[in-house]
Amino acid sequence: MVYCMIKVCMYFLLKAISYIWRGCPDCRTVLHAPDNMESLATRCNMRVLFLLVISTLIFINTNAQRIRESSCKDSCRTTKVQCMSSCKRGFLRRLSKQNFLRCFEKCSKSAGACYPRCDCMALVERERKGCDRACDSYPFTSSFDISHCYKECKFDYEAVTPVESTPVERGRSCCNNAMHAFVIMPTATAVESKTIAEWLARWPLTAKRVASRGREFKPRPRRRGVIMRVEGTNEPNGILLEDEGVSIMEFALKPTPELEELNYVGLIDGLWYLNENGITSVSDARVVWGRGHDKTLERVCKEGRLTVRANLALWAYPQKEDAQQIEALKDMYSNVNPECFLRKNQIKVYIDGLLESTTAAMQEPYVKNLNLPGIFDNRGMNIFDQSRLSKYINKLQHFGDNDGFDFLVHAIGDRGVHEALNAFDDSWISGTRHRMTHLEQVKPDDFDRFERLNVIADIQVAGNFTKPSARGNIESLVGKDRAYNFIPLRSIYDAHAHVTLSSDWDVSTPNPFIGIQNAISRGHQSVKVKDAVEMYTINAAYAMRQEHVVGSLATGKDADFIVIDTDIIDQNNEDVIHKTRVLQTVLAGEEVYWAEDQNLVDDATCQILEDSYYYGSCSFDHYCNAYP
Repeated sequence: MVYCMIKVCMYFLLKAISYIWRGCPDCRTVLHAPDNMESLATRCNMRVLFLLVISTLIFINTNAQRIRESSCKDSCRTTKVQCMSSCKRGFLRRLSKQNFLRCFEKCSKSAGACYPRCDCMALVERERKGCDRACDSYPFTSSFDISHCYKECKFDYEAVTPVESTPVERGRSCCNNAMHAFVIMPTATAVESKTIAEWLARWPLTAKRVASRGREFKPRPRRRGVIMRVEGTNEPNGILLEDEGVSIMEFALKPTPELEELNYVGLIDGLWYLNENGITSVSDARVVWGRGHDKTLERVCKEGRLTVRANLALWAYPQKEDAQQIEALKDMYSNVNPECFLRKNQIKVYIDGLLESTTAAMQEPYVKNLNLPGIFDNRGMNIFDQSRLSKYINKLQHFGDNDGFDFLVHAIGDRGVHEALNAFDDSWISGTRHRMTHLEQVKPDDFDRFERLNVIADIQVAGNFTKPSARGNIESLVGKDRAYNFIPLRSIYDAHAHVTLSSDWDVSTPNPFIGIQNAISRGHQSVKVKDAVEMYTINAAYAMRQEHVVGSLATGKDADFIVIDTDIIDQNNEDVIHKTRVLQTVLAGEEVYWAEDQNLVDDATCQILEDSYYYGSCSFDHYCNAYP
């Protein structure tokens, strides 16, 4: 088989050479006698022979890649066989036929998820090679720069494909890290078009010019972004902030079949991870519809694999023309989906940037001055200003017969928060459930405006950077006085605002128990455990317009619930809430996650579960062996 492949390959190579080397007329006769290598080398000055050697090496390398892909899939098959063997052994140990079939189904599902991970890993390996080729083609000005480029390729590759792991584990890591299409390497399209857009967005490489389809790329300043420069010059240093970086990413990550598949595989793994953390409802807080992220969710929905209730917040691009974008957003609106729990009923808008980069909009100047080009007062910047936000709210919160989006506004600085509240005030109509997220700096005069305007305050405290112990970092940016009330959770709650807690994953962990632990451990800005639980459940259901269906356990509501191993309401457990494990996650009465190991239960419950034929036999240690 290999011999035949080599023979066919050589035939086409020789045909190609006949076209490439038309300037060597004697080669044509040699091509009909490929065994006459001596004549070939003599008449063509070794050039054709050189091509043959290089092409053969490429062929061998490609074949080795296929062998690696095959090895990964062989590992998947072996794992499936071992899993099914375990099911058979369980059947011989009194496992009921029903649970035996469930066990087999679990093995099949696991294997079904394994193969795409192999494809994902193979794609990333190919991207690594493309990354190296991109380094070769880039017009670097020094050997140091090209060496740094190679190191970046290797570093990113190893970050998602750890050496000390099996092929399947490397594939899983690859796809987890490719979530939301932030691919590890430059895309195939980027490499082929010789664009270094992704380099500019991610690597601080200094260059005199950038090639894009053979043309010189000249950065064009935008009001809503910052291009950092080499000190003392006008040369870009590769660091782009806010809209400048986002626009480059849009250019670099245009939809391709490879990226679409990465989106899909990453979403499937991400849904399992959410269910594993006890999550059954999500608001996808920035759906980049220009890259087809909403289409990926629709695909998963049609396949019946969407295991959460999902409200999509369609991103309002800062750089798009308003009238055209507003009409496009209206066309995408959908508040009912008969196939699954998927709705496109929210709009995501950024009014400002981040504290860390001093781009969040502040009333008073920052203590730290990064001397950002174009920001002369050191008070941050607007991505959407107040008047433009008001325009979008007026056009999109109510249109058609009874359609309308709820808005989700990124607001971090106190000026950004104030201006967003002004926009909601200017555009106020009854029945809306707009919300503002992050709220890291808020002036006391604005606390009571959330309740008055019925604007939901969405706050994240799951990240380590939000803890009081990390306040020193905030002090270096805004000073001690303003850092004291960094993320004023308790103050806004005491002002009777409707407050929700969320994760901002993957900035912070999606684990709600870590969020609850941090919410009750914020000193003067702490809340009670019960309040934090409600912020994650019934309050969040209200924000998603589904409090009549889920958010609490009540007669007539859908059965969305989780089983955990810790009583988090018990005051004795307040210090260990973050260690809580989810044992089972149920969406609308259907189990979407179960713990892999044994679950400790008491004698009476164990017997009930055994009699129901849902679980295996009870052991002497009062465990039930769960077989999903």
